[in-house]
Amino acid sequence: ASIAGGSSGSWRRQSGPDRRGFLRMAWLTALWANVSAFGMASVAFLWPRLGQGFGAVVTLGTADEVSGLVSEGGGRYEIPAARMYVVAYDAASDPDGRYTEVTDGAALMALYQKCPHLGCRVPWCASSDWFECPCHGSRYNRWGEYQFGPAPRGMDRFPLQVVDGIVTVDTGRVVTGPARGAGILQEPPTGPHCG
Repeated sequence: ASIAGGSSGSWRRQSGPDRRGFLRMAWLTALWANVSAFGMASVAFLWPRLGQGFGAVVTLGTADEVSGLVSEGGGRYEIPAARMYVVAYDAASDPDGRYTEVTDGAALMALYQKCPHLGCRVPWCASSDWFECPCHGSRYNRWGEYQFGPAPRGMDRFPLQVVDGIVTVDTGRVVTGPARGAGILQEPPTGPHCG
């Protein structure tokens, strides 16, 4: 049988969208998928990750574990995600209890890695056993107290607590470091400076 105006079998009734409609739908679906993926990635990037690193209360482990890590690190334990160092603190060397607010009676202290001068990350110098800023030469002893350079004060701190034997540090609360000349720990460098 033939359909009027055409050859036999050449015309069939079309089911579904035509080629143009199909391509339009495929293009719009791909565009929607890409925009959605970009939007979700942007939200994930900008959303604060509370409980994991900087800006949150960070759980480090037991006091004995953290003290062991400080010893293994040659005087400091570095936690890059939280932008901090944990150092050993001896209350006997702080008779006035000047650092009680940030140590809560623990034998540990948490220091912010950022230099209070212009914000560079302050690395540990293994030869001097001091923190030494490579940007402008500010130097701090192992408690982060100002020793030398253009910095206006010692390294800032984070409040540290030991509750039921577990060490936590509140990196969302920065405590201003001690003023120049207000240092308590009178320990010279143990060797040459790094910078």
